[in-house]
Amino acid sequence: MAHFITAPTIRFEHAALSAPIELEHLPDAGPEVMDADGTFARLWPTALVLSNWLCEHPEVVAGKRVVELGSGTGVVGLVCAALGAASVTLTDMPDALELIRRNAALSRQKGAVTVAPCTWGDADHLADLLRGGGGFDVVLCCLLVFKNLSPSRVGSGHSALWRRWPRAFCRLFVSTLIWHMRGACRLR
Repeated sequence: MAHFITAPTIRFEHAALSAPIELEHLPDAGPEVMDADGTFARLWPTALVLSNWLCEHPEVVAGKRVVELGSGTGVVGLVCAALGAASVTLTDMPDALELIRRNAALSRQKGAVTVAPCTWGDADHLADLLRGGGGFDVVLCCLLVFKNLSPSRVGSGHSALWRRWPRAFCRLFVSTLIWHMRGACRLR
């Protein structure tokens, strides 16, 4: 049984949204994508759960500067834009960015949505994300999957974000965080 949504196009609707969010994903992504940590290519139910929760609590993101780490298809961040976030930055590994950009264009959100690479442990990606003085008010993480990535590299990425804006009001919503190392999964 698949643990992800199998339809190739998704229409996310909620009464809190003025229009549905439409997006694509690649449910039939083969091993060549998945072996390259292509989990971004599929829409996972956890993203819909967090999106629904945000729709029930729009005050969490309305008027705020939001960054989503590991955006995958981008649905969570696009919901934030539709809920009135001041700005939304969708991040993921470089291989995921084309799909995120395509979905951002499909959703036609009026809010400021940007897409940026952010691979944990890549100092250049983190430096680019941290550039500028505005910072983020809300940091979203939904079903982050780290294949062959040590917790120290993930932790250093988070630490860099927190050090950059030590006084910023920041909420970190982690729907599910999985570290997949040496063939074993640990939930934290």
